[in-house]
Amino acid sequence: VIEVGSLKQLFVDDCIVAQMEGVRRVQHQVQKHPANPILRKAYSGEQGITDPQVAYDPLEKKFHMWYRALDAEGKENCGYACSRDAVTWHRPSLGLVEYAGNPANNYVLGDGHFASVACDPRPGRRSFLAFRAGVGLSTLESLDGIHWTPHTSRTGDLRNTTYGLPANP
Repeated sequence: VIEVGSLKQLFVDDCIVAQMEGVRRVQHQVQKHPANPILRKAYSGEQGITDPQVAYDPLEKKFHMWYRALDAEGKENCGYACSRDAVTWHRPSLGLVEYAGNPANNYVLGDGHFASVACDPRPGRRSFLAFRAGVGLSTLESLDGIHWTPHTSRTGDLRNTTYGLPANP
């Protein structure tokens, strides 16, 4: 038996379902939102947006998205956007990374960094970001999801796996 407490669970299989009587699993066909794609290229030279990762912050009542933006030279930047409804996204001009000679963009990390974000809901430790520079993997830590500092303990082994976050905070 796996203790789940009062946390919401996503049931896509019967992994943690002990018994099912009088019910059946029904999976419906996925339907794209009419506004798709909801995030389009924003800057001259951007060739594509991939690998979006979205987290909802119940304190701010806001969705946060980090994504990989590719340019014509094959460089990667980590972009940030936020939304109240997860459909209409705002890209704040952050001034953190110069792109095409201009710092007026929404990039939180520049050339060569790929983001894999995990949010920690405990106060004072909100987000972790795994990034790749060359062949190595490192982690950064952020309280706001925008400004990142090195996180020196418990890094990950794969792009999408980080250690040190509680399973059920």
